[in-house]
Amino acid sequence: MLELMVAIAALSVGLLGFTQALVTAMRAQRMSHEQGLALESARRQVEVMKTAGFANVFRQYNRHRGDDLAGPGTAPGATFAVSGSRAHPRSGSPNPATSSFPCSPINPERCAKTSRAPSSERRWTSTSTTG
Repeated sequence: MLELMVAIAALSVGLLGFTQALVTAMRAQRMSHEQGLALESARRQVEVMKTAGFANVFRQYNRHRGDDLAGPGTAPGATFAVSGSRAHPRSGSPNPATSSFPCSPINPERCAKTSRAPSSERRWTSTSTTG
């Protein structure tokens, strides 16, 4: 009887470990899938941004609506949708990704220097906030 109880306990521990590993693998797969969706959407967004011309990108795709080229609130702005992803769990935002730049309107001198930088130093970055 004691051997049977020990065997059941050992089997239970093994089954619990296997279940935990399975749950962790499923979470990792979901995260990997969402990161792939975000990466592909960021690549598409960079291509769209490139069509605006480097001199206009910051004004068209930053968070500040007041400096849009055609007037306040007319530019696409900093957020863009990640196709196939769920809304952000905390905010419920349908546009879970945000483009970011290495400068801001608060420090226009740095932005001016960045816009005149050689093409090898110009960077477009994108951060995803998918849940």
